[in-house]
Amino acid sequence: MRGLAALARREIEEHRVALLAAFVAGLLAAGAPLLAFHGGNPGEVREAAAVFVALALAAGLSISLGSSVLSREIANRRIGFFFARPISSAAIWGGKLAGSAAVAAGAAALALLPSFLINRGRFSREMGSILLAGVVLAVAALLPIAHALGIVFRSRLARLGADLVLFVLAAAAIALTSRWLIGETAVDAWRRAMVALACFLLGAVVAAGFAAVGRGRADIQEAHRALSRLLWPVALAAAALFAAYAKWIVSVGPGDLGWIWVSPAPRGDWATVSGQAPSRVDKALFLLETSTGKFVKLKNGYARPVFSADGRAAVWLETSHSVSFLSLLSRPEWMGSSRPVRFYHLALGERSAGPSPTGVLFSSPPRAWAISSDGKRLATVNDETGRASANFVSVYELPTARLLAAAAIPRQASAHLLFLTPDRLRIYLEESPGRGAANDVDRHLGICEMDVIGKKLTETGRMGPFAGFLVLRTDAGATRAIVLDPRGRKMTLHDGRSGRQIAVLSSGEKRSRNAAFLGDGRIVQVESSETGTRVRIFSSDGEEQRMVAIRFGPGWRIGLGGETAPGVIVVAVRSEKADWKDSECLLVDTRTGQTRSIGEHLFPAAAMAWWGRHDPSWYPAAGSEATRLFLDARGSLLRLDASTGETRVILAGRPSP
Repeated sequence: MRGLAALARREIEEHRVALLAAFVAGLLAAGAPLLAFHGGNPGEVREAAAVFVALALAAGLSISLGSSVLSREIANRRIGFFFARPISSAAIWGGKLAGSAAVAAGAAALALLPSFLINRGRFSREMGSILLAGVVLAVAALLPIAHALGIVFRSRLARLGADLVLFVLAAAAIALTSRWLIGETAVDAWRRAMVALACFLLGAVVAAGFAAVGRGRADIQEAHRALSRLLWPVALAAAALFAAYAKWIVSVGPGDLGWIWVSPAPRGDWATVSGQAPSRVDKALFLLETSTGKFVKLKNGYARPVFSADGRAAVWLETSHSVSFLSLLSRPEWMGSSRPVRFYHLALGERSAGPSPTGVLFSSPPRAWAISSDGKRLATVNDETGRASANFVSVYELPTARLLAAAAIPRQASAHLLFLTPDRLRIYLEESPGRGAANDVDRHLGICEMDVIGKKLTETGRMGPFAGFLVLRTDAGATRAIVLDPRGRKMTLHDGRSGRQIAVLSSGEKRSRNAAFLGDGRIVQVESSETGTRVRIFSSDGEEQRMVAIRFGPGWRIGLGGETAPGVIVVAVRSEKADWKDSECLLVDTRTGQTRSIGEHLFPAAAMAWWGRHDPSWYPAAGSEATRLFLDARGSLLRLDASTGETRVILAGRPSP
């Protein structure tokens, strides 16, 4: 230890001129506010200039001293002077590098001192954090890396080419693995892995530098060989471990999710399952066949897939190309809203079919989209001109990606799309004073229809005004529409084409309220208020036919599921303070008013699927698989046959810690 300290002190004394130069540079930085073009607060300008000079000196000296202080002495064999003394190789290596680190850090401190004194000790926390991080990075990373590179380049061995090849192999493996992880949206896992990998590789560089001095002694070529023998096996092994970790991360399946969101198809036995796998991926998205357990993992999903009305096709968005590795150094590309995207298609009715990319690409994700009942046509709302004033509805033929029709709509409108037939598209335009307007701004619902063959957009009606953010439901043919206006505290029934108001289904203060069109055309509404929760049944014209009380008194919430059989609906009831997983599910016969409990600590998957959909006509067919899917308190996905009570676990729950 005494030898190490002596060598460190000697190194500092040899480079005292650098410390003096750093102080002079600090004086110049303190005079930065005297420059006529600086602008801004003098103290802030002085602080920024001093931090810049300090960081530059720390980095520059770390690289300069690291690349020369030991490698030069090994190359000219002057290091033999120290080995002839009773000093260990560890003390020589540690003392030289410790002295170099002290010079670099001391130069940064001396460069900062004049400005610190003039500013009376006042420095911003942000600048202090930047300075501290920069100096630590320079001393802890740049210095040992420069030391290793100095030995490599001063040896002039033919194996320098081999070093370059091994470096390229390790860097390429790490870069490709990083792109893979980011492409799978495993950002947190990538960050954890990169921190561990950086620390591991830095440790390998430090150990290799020490091995070079300890084994090479006064022979620069032997020092190079010792460094390479330790560094490259460790670096390649680290890259292989990183790749293995990435493989484990991205091989996540639906059964690995800690919590799930289920959105079933209106018909058939397919559903979208999304969620987070703890310690693995931030968001995973799957298409799951609930009857067989078969699943398809979707990459870079911006939103849940859209199913065709017959449940035989699904369409979704994925990023159209891989993430640039250079972008990982700053802001990952996939986080940007301007990332190019492509639509993908899957024929759910074909056993051998897999996800297939379509030719429909956009420079940024569309604001809304829908597919026709046969799954062969796609409608989107997007802006492909790059102008803020643009907003277009476009219809494409999915198999060929051919644009069939397009029309401009108001730029401030958000749209709900619905194919009436493959050749006719209904568009509900939620118009507000400006795009992104606050939820409490009054708005109207405009109604348009696009004739795909005639390439013509016609306005057919209008609804409103409404008080704020709206929820829209239509029947399968969009002949009638229900508008839920939470801020206006009402729910109204309208003609689906003209917008004419037919009836007010509910009004006044309600804590939760939802409605849907039953398979026979009637309307079911669920609501909770101070007097309790109830189910109300209306005719297709909005005339109330029956009211079924579910719970009495305040403090309850109610959710609407689907029809397990024609006219028999599922509702989920919970107290205000309880989690949705603690709901009790009831069957309500809309014709007789009879109710029956089918289980506690359950929640119908159909109740989750109502929200966040582009298609306002979505409703699971009576008795379909969607009406039999439930989530229990553990987060397990169950198939429950309400008529027989038979229960089957599809996905076992993995509660998050």
